[in-house]
Amino acid sequence: MKHSIYALLSAVALAAAAPAQFIDHTFDHSQNPDGWVAWDQQYSAVSASGGNPLEYVRLNNLSGPTTCQYVFVEPRATTPLLHRGNWRAAGVEQVSADIDIRQGRFGGIFCVFLVSDPGTPTNLNDDCTLVLIHPTPAPFAPGWRRYEFDLPSASLTAAPGWFASGPCASTPIDQVWNSVLIDVDRMFFVLDAIPGAACTATNWDLGIDNISVQRGTLGTVFCASRVNSTGQGAELVGTGSKVVAQNDVDFRVTRLPQNSFGYFLMSQSQGRTPVFSGDICLRSNIVRFAQSVLNSGSLGSVDFSPNLAQLPLGVVIPVGSTWNFQYWFRDVGPTANFSEAMSVRFE
Repeated sequence: MKHSIYALLSAVALAAAAPAQFIDHTFDHSQNPDGWVAWDQQYSAVSASGGNPLEYVRLNNLSGPTTCQYVFVEPRATTPLLHRGNWRAAGVEQVSADIDIRQGRFGGIFCVFLVSDPGTPTNLNDDCTLVLIHPTPAPFAPGWRRYEFDLPSASLTAAPGWFASGPCASTPIDQVWNSVLIDVDRMFFVLDAIPGAACTATNWDLGIDNISVQRGTLGTVFCASRVNSTGQGAELVGTGSKVVAQNDVDFRVTRLPQNSFGYFLMSQSQGRTPVFSGDICLRSNIVRFAQSVLNSGSLGSVDFSPNLAQLPLGVVIPVGSTWNFQYWFRDVGPTANFSEAMSVRFE
């Protein structure tokens, strides 16, 4: 019997509601709150090293039963999914994921599905779905490759390449686009090496990393933060423009201890070194905004807009260069911690 990624939608289970927000699953420190799995939970787990970088979700059934030439990468958490909600209200602009095929079947397609359930979670047949096949083929050789799916949720017209699947497949695409984006219940990815072909036995060594739902395209979080005294890791969000000449970059850090002092750091090098109660994810020639000390106040958050024309030590950001940013802060007791770290390529 012939199979397609669209017919396989019946295999998908839904989770309960949660607000959409900026999400970046780096899987560092074995964190996997949405329970991402590749194909089968028995052969899929967070691996401690080898990702892009550090931890990642690995499908390894080299010595187990085969799967087909397609692999679902999907969240299976029983708690509310972090990425569910009104993506238009959240200002989502992009979805992305990194994949690495080390063994298995190369080539084919890599695509993302956005599922909207009309309020009947036990009935999968009435779920309306938006699909985008990435224009770049799935990898033809081992090595990490990043796939970015443009999703201008503010637009009332469907972005190029997106199409509808499920019971709304024959509905005008703009109508589907506007209904799904205000009620995203689930996101998942499919790697299909031979689209439309019958199930072909395949053993995989497959990696997935940096699954992201981004409000903006200013930067990419590449290093997770350790839990601080709030019980959560400090979250870093960047907005504004990557164009140096516009000098319009804004950072916001949340999930900080109340009334905590701290300041931003920047560097062109990445790493991860344990310091105090957290990890500093920058290396060598670190620029410190020590003259711009911030306080998190009663809300446990700070905002910072660096003046790109007057950086500490006279540092200049050349067009085309990539810089990494992270926030250092005092925590409860004689300790300190760090936020997530974000990479920004300036234009």
